[in-house]
Amino acid sequence: MHVLQERAPPHSARRVLTVPEAEAIIGGSLSYPSKMPCPAWGISARQCRRGSRLAEKPGTVCSRCYAHRGHYLNASVATAHRRRLEALLHPLWSDAMALLVDAFARGGHFRWFDSGDLQGPQHLEQILWVARRTPTVSHWLPTHETGIVRPRLDDIPSNLTIRISADAIGKATERSLGLPTSTVHRNPGEPVRAASSKRSTSIECLAYLRGHRCGSCRACWSPKVKNVSYLLNAGLRSASREAMRVHLAVLP
Repeated sequence: MHVLQERAPPHSARRVLTVPEAEAIIGGSLSYPSKMPCPAWGISARQCRRGSRLAEKPGTVCSRCYAHRGHYLNASVATAHRRRLEALLHPLWSDAMALLVDAFARGGHFRWFDSGDLQGPQHLEQILWVARRTPTVSHWLPTHETGIVRPRLDDIPSNLTIRISADAIGKATERSLGLPTSTVHRNPGEPVRAASSKRSTSIECLAYLRGHRCGSCRACWSPKVKNVSYLLNAGLRSASREAMRVHLAVLP
């Protein structure tokens, strides 16, 4: 059962918040995943609506989700995720998030859901509002929740890239809604390409060649990159010498 079946209005600012007050409202500070060049926000992958069902099906990307292992299983992380989920009901959540994103990512980038996914239409409305309030920040939101996104396609601000995630490993998504997509491939140097993507607009994530870090690459945040393909469980693997030989010349 998800917390967000009933909630307060997405934003109702009464006064200017301080950073400590904003962090208290959203359930804690923003996260800083080691791979990312920027702050992020996420909740438990066990709270994913479609993803929790996909996780039970072999061959899906969710069945191999990195957020079901490693440090995501630590009690402290689970507690932080629970606080964040519960905090979504706070009437000043959107105001607090906008303040924190502006304070820590102004002029840069922000990632939604390093773990977890959209909890419902109202959750998306909150995020859309935060993106509009932080126009100097480039936002990236990966999601499987096409049913939540579809009614709001015309309301997505230009600084928010919603990237539709493919369900199956090794296959492109068939429900992109005309939005950028992401896929997952099994072998280094053999990315899955979206059916509608030209080679120049569909790329392989090469973070596995950079110590599992984005480095200077910001492809995931760019709506011009129609598909990004990630190596399956790249964080648990080392790049082969052959893959490094092939790709080192094209590192961003």
